[in-house]
Amino acid sequence: MVVVLYDTPASRQAHYPFSLTHAVAHLRTGIFNTAQWVEAVLAHRVYVISEPWLSEHLPDSDTYLCLDAGFIFTTDFLNRIAAAPVGTAYLTEGNMAGYVSAQKPVYNQFPLFFNTTLDGISGVQLVEHAFNWVQHSTKWIQEQLAFCITNAKGPANAGLEELMPGVWAEAGAVVKPGFFNTEEGPIFIGKNALVMEGVMLRGPVAILEGAVVKMGTTLYPGTVVGTYAT
Repeated sequence: MVVVLYDTPASRQAHYPFSLTHAVAHLRTGIFNTAQWVEAVLAHRVYVISEPWLSEHLPDSDTYLCLDAGFIFTTDFLNRIAAAPVGTAYLTEGNMAGYVSAQKPVYNQFPLFFNTTLDGISGVQLVEHAFNWVQHSTKWIQEQLAFCITNAKGPANAGLEELMPGVWAEAGAVVKPGFFNTEEGPIFIGKNALVMEGVMLRGPVAILEGAVVKMGTTLYPGTVVGTYAT
């Protein structure tokens, strides 16, 4: 099986201007970008198709599991579609979230017929505008961190340790004394990140690999500090 995340003109427009230089699958939603998230859950290499300058070459296969990169997916949905037979399509409110096909996918082209079409599915969230990242960030930080805790490793594939109740850090993270409030959700600190003295963090918050949170910084629920950001 080859797992493919595909852009559509609609998803690229919804993520404008970030989609000018990135495939939608490589834009971050929570702790992971979409490609990283699908790859972590399904334990399969993920390929991306988009505009020609952003697409990857797809290997030959009897089965292609194709997912619209304009959606955010729960672990439950990803496991369901991975087990679906060839010829199955999943829709929500008329929008196709993904399908399984024997035909190699091409950007902005879809199979004409499916053996089974399932509408009204659960476990997916369509990103209609870039600001939806902010709206849903709190939910997806919690969903993704729960997955990391279950699998005892974070997105950088480093070991995961609970420093204090609700505060989880990957190997190499340096965390100085501060105020860590996890009443509303957990706090994730990535590999080799540095959290300096006197910070005030209210979860859910994600501080990703190599990031630096400086002294006295205040971060509110849903905040993601990107990789190597300061």
